[in-house]
Amino acid sequence: MKPRHHVCLWIAALAAPALAQGPVTESPAPADKPLTLAGASQSAMLADATEVWVDRPGDGRVWSAGHDWKASFGPRDWAFLPAVGADRPSVELRFALDELRIGGEPLPFRDGEIAVEGRRVTVDRDTVVETYDLEGRSVKQSFVLSTLPTRGEVTVRLDVTTGLQVRQDGAGLVFEDGDVRVAFRDAVARDASGAQVAMGVRCVDGQVELLVPADFVRGARLPLVVDPLLQSLTVHSDTLRVVSPDLSCDPVDGRYLMVWQRNFSATDRDLWGVFCDLGMTPVGSPFAIDLTTASWEQPRSAFKRLGQVHLITAQVSQNAASPYWVGGRLVRHDGTLSSAFDIARDPNGNYDRIVPDVGGDPGSSGSTVFAVVYERVISATDHDILLATVREDQTVTSDIPIDVALSRESAPRISKSNGVGAASTQRWLVSYQRTTSYSGGTEDDLRGAFLSPSGGVLSKFVIANTGDDERSSSPSSPSFADGNGQRTFVVAYERTPRGGGDSNIAAAVVRTDGTAPSAFDLQVMENAGNAAKLQRNAAADCDGWRFAVAYEEQFLVNSADWDVFASTLVYEPSTGQLALVEAHESLSFTFGEEIQPQLAASGAVGGPRLSFGFVLQDRPLYTDPRIVGGVYLGHAPVGGIATRATGCGNLTISHSGIPAAGRTLNVSVTGPVFLGGLLVGLPITLPLPTCIGCTLGVDGTWLQSPFSIVIPNDNSLIGATVAIQGVSLVGGTCLGAGQLSDTLDVTLQ
Repeated sequence: MKPRHHVCLWIAALAAPALAQGPVTESPAPADKPLTLAGASQSAMLADATEVWVDRPGDGRVWSAGHDWKASFGPRDWAFLPAVGADRPSVELRFALDELRIGGEPLPFRDGEIAVEGRRVTVDRDTVVETYDLEGRSVKQSFVLSTLPTRGEVTVRLDVTTGLQVRQDGAGLVFEDGDVRVAFRDAVARDASGAQVAMGVRCVDGQVELLVPADFVRGARLPLVVDPLLQSLTVHSDTLRVVSPDLSCDPVDGRYLMVWQRNFSATDRDLWGVFCDLGMTPVGSPFAIDLTTASWEQPRSAFKRLGQVHLITAQVSQNAASPYWVGGRLVRHDGTLSSAFDIARDPNGNYDRIVPDVGGDPGSSGSTVFAVVYERVISATDHDILLATVREDQTVTSDIPIDVALSRESAPRISKSNGVGAASTQRWLVSYQRTTSYSGGTEDDLRGAFLSPSGGVLSKFVIANTGDDERSSSPSSPSFADGNGQRTFVVAYERTPRGGGDSNIAAAVVRTDGTAPSAFDLQVMENAGNAAKLQRNAAADCDGWRFAVAYEEQFLVNSADWDVFASTLVYEPSTGQLALVEAHESLSFTFGEEIQPQLAASGAVGGPRLSFGFVLQDRPLYTDPRIVGGVYLGHAPVGGIATRATGCGNLTISHSGIPAAGRTLNVSVTGPVFLGGLLVGLPITLPLPTCIGCTLGVDGTWLQSPFSIVIPNDNSLIGATVAIQGVSLVGGTCLGAGQLSDTLDVTLQ
């Protein structure tokens, strides 16, 4: 039994300071169910054959993408890449204006200045302007001649660099290799009056040649426009797969940023993003974070309140092969993007920098940074864990050592946030694996390090070293600081018995006070009857008090059917134990494959509590993957607010908010309220014999209406029920004047 009298006194005491303040308005609470609108919408939009995206990443070129192609435009050339599928290397055609002749006389031109307006890219080359009109399935290139030094046949010659073979196809050309086909066709010349003529297109000495007949040129009204069309005819057997999702929360605007990887080809992976509201419903359209031919993989995202900016980090390379480096791009809250920049890169290309992760800072003053952790590859048996700090002006300090022992340290992860509160208590937790040898082979144990808000390495320690394999870790953001300024983290990880066996998820408690980490078997704690099921790939975060852990679980032994579940935990400081609040809640459970969950607690960066945004990769019925997102509220599965019919008269009692620790509950009564208010206390059912139809539903304390309370973070209160009833001494029939409202039974979640 819960100490119900303690609950009543607690509500009365805490409500008192808020009596004169009226209701407290919180950000709208998301629905208490996972949502998949974000994933469905982004998949549909990227598959829309009419959509076009344009980006300027700061490399001097404009990049764009349509339904089955992408392209880049520079001062002297442009490149077209047909979509060939995620399992094949990229194919490129690069075109450059080599020669322009009017009546046999050369017309000089220069490298151009690039401009973008909507779906049109223009390159002004002085005597001729190249324009590119972008459509979902094609790019139309035009040469615009506003003046002509003479009148006669116009000859345009383009250098072409490609690995494809070219052949004449009627009045156009086809570049092909097997089932990869790109058509250069439908070329016309037109003048200002609308007159037009079909042009000849042919391949001459490895160049594309376009000819405008002299008769047409002589009678043309300027400007004269030469229009060829480039179109991908490739039909690839698979989609451009979407994988590796992540997200971060901006509490100022009340939005998440969802990011993911899209495999344009086997050698070129792009990054995309979309903003979502706190219910994970998309806000606006998806946008490109990387469209270049560099391969950006395994994106990670974090938010920094100072500057109100997200940092996206990724493992970057050319052709998805070594050398690898860590790249980044800032996404501002208004949707504008910085140029792409290097975060950590070996100038000589000797040592790869791989698998980065990033942590943000919710602080709104002082000097704050992003912390980026990554792995440096020295040899097959010697990997290091390093750190870089990044500011919103793209100032980077890289290759700060965290662990550079002569052994293999790998798979670094960092807290999404270093915690809300005083900078003196803020910490990031970094977790990573160390591979060690024993007589029967090798095993991984988990190591950790605390980082200061400026990126200093404060301490290093062992998180888990039991003799089993401990890997694939995910450290949460920290809890709020306790009365001694100490914070608590949970590290979720995958544990497999030495020598093999089923993996399961464990959770280690790490405290900033130096207490030795303690580990708990989440599968045993859940007691969900799933002891024989494999669990893997955990993600963890903390909203300041509660910890959420999401993970994959195999539905049937040896099957490809994986589902995603989550549990909520709280730390009991008096016992040093973790306690379950909600166990084995399904986030995505279908016949198919749901994998790669990631979490971001809005409370970790100062947003609403008890709200964990999540993303994952979903393959319903083993079809093409998509990225879906939703919200996990992470409170007890039972409880809430129920209404008992106890009223007599015309009083109406209403409420808003969620009755869960850390959330705000508002209650008010309307009607002829005079010398009245609210009764708050123990639930009772006491019919009043002198008042026909009136039932007293509360034995407790008298409070003013409206009343608001922020429910404390006290584990002992979960499951306790309090009752609230409106009372008025006028306008009713009880004793000639009084009236009562219905009663709210509030069970804390």
